[in-house]
Amino acid sequence: MSAEDWQQEREVLLQAEKEATRAADALAARRRLLPMMRFDASYAFEAPVGPTTLLGLFEGRMQLVVYQFMDLGPDHA
Repeated sequence: MSAEDWQQEREVLLQAEKEATRAADALAARRRLLPMMRFDASYAFEAPVGPTTLLGLFEGRMQLVVYQFMDLGPDHA
């Protein structure tokens, strides 16, 4: 592959990357427009200090980011 061919392929890839970024930004904007909902579930969480509630995870903070990880185990296809 020549340098010119590589540059052309790179420009095509860059255009696709920009389109993907714009699409992801638009999706994130739609997500931010969703209304806030009351969270009534009473989940128990394992924190460094032991079991706690969702409210306990906040520890006086105004915002909290929660990531959910689901380990389906080695037998799950």
